[in-house]
Amino acid sequence: MEELRILIAGVWQFLGAEGDALAGFTHWSMLALSLLVSLGCGALASYIVRPIVRKIVEKSPSKIDDVLLNDDVLLSACRIIPAIVFLNLAPMCFEGNKPHYWVYVLIERASDVYLTVMILSLVNHILDNVNRLSTTHDRLQKHYIGGLVQFVKLGVFCLGAIIVVAIVINRSPMSLIAGLGAAATVMMLLFRDSIVGLVAGIQLNVNDMLKPGDWITIKKLGVDGTVQKVSLTTVKVRNFDNTIATIPPSVLVSDSFVNWKEIGERGRRVKRTIYIDVQSVRFGTAEEVAEWHSSGLVSDEEAASAVPRVVNLTVFRRFITEWLRRNAEVKHDDWLMVRQLEHTQGGLPIELYFYFRETEFVRYEQLAAEAMEYVVASAAQFGVRLYQAAALVGSY
Repeated sequence: MEELRILIAGVWQFLGAEGDALAGFTHWSMLALSLLVSLGCGALASYIVRPIVRKIVEKSPSKIDDVLLNDDVLLSACRIIPAIVFLNLAPMCFEGNKPHYWVYVLIERASDVYLTVMILSLVNHILDNVNRLSTTHDRLQKHYIGGLVQFVKLGVFCLGAIIVVAIVINRSPMSLIAGLGAAATVMMLLFRDSIVGLVAGIQLNVNDMLKPGDWITIKKLGVDGTVQKVSLTTVKVRNFDNTIATIPPSVLVSDSFVNWKEIGERGRRVKRTIYIDVQSVRFGTAEEVAEWHSSGLVSDEEAASAVPRVVNLTVFRRFITEWLRRNAEVKHDDWLMVRQLEHTQGGLPIELYFYFRETEFVRYEQLAAEAMEYVVASAAQFGVRLYQAAALVGSY
């Protein structure tokens, strides 16, 4: 660097500069040259290195780096390089030039502020990409990434603002942070919702209570729909009537809500009951037992009995169970049973308990209705009569 200073001074001396003018021209020439070199390094990184990195990222088999290292991130990184280069070259330009030391201080602080802002911009782009990745990546969708990203952003920008102020007033950032203790109460009031939302969001995430795409129901608030977005301070839910409800995460933690996400993983449960008229429950005749035996609903031992002791309702329950097991829409690796409940004044309850593979609401209701209609229509084949209260007849 000293050789360069001598060379520049020689050029200005050749042009006729002398004394203080020679020193000033040499100083400003070196400063301008340092600025050009810094901008050249930034241009080199932006127009040569950045396209190379972008091609490498595009050719990689992973799609994660395509999001995390997109063009915005690479461009922000390239903008940091001129400040770093200039901060290393500038002190050499002011060696032995005390009259212009205040200019060096001004340039150094401006460069530090610029470097800090560019680093904040880079971090902001990276966090935005992490948030974008969390909405598209299957594994990350299960976690509360959006709220955490917003909180990290808040912390980063607050820290960046403190650093910028410390650079401008030439004080240590730690001393400013220590001085903020007196204003902590005010900050707690300002960011109360964000802090409470963050804590609630962490609880939702750690306990795996909620994520975008889940179907939740909050009867107290009249919310019944799909979670669209989970942020630091709000949870956005699209109801079945396409209205949008926004709920603070703290409400979900403090109050109870129903999450139907197991439906998509396990299937939709059917738990419906029919009522049997007890007067229609009887033993089957020999002809009926023989017919049921040929259908596989009665065992050989039961059919060979001299006095048939097979109850028609028992066979009817077996028939429903076997029909459900043959139904392709029913999940066969989960609970499937047709059970009898406690007798009521309205008849003998027979409950069907099983799961459909279908999870879409309208299709599920259609399948459930068709299944119950088939069961009701089949009852007469076994001499079973469904209970139905007599209609009240009145005079008009």
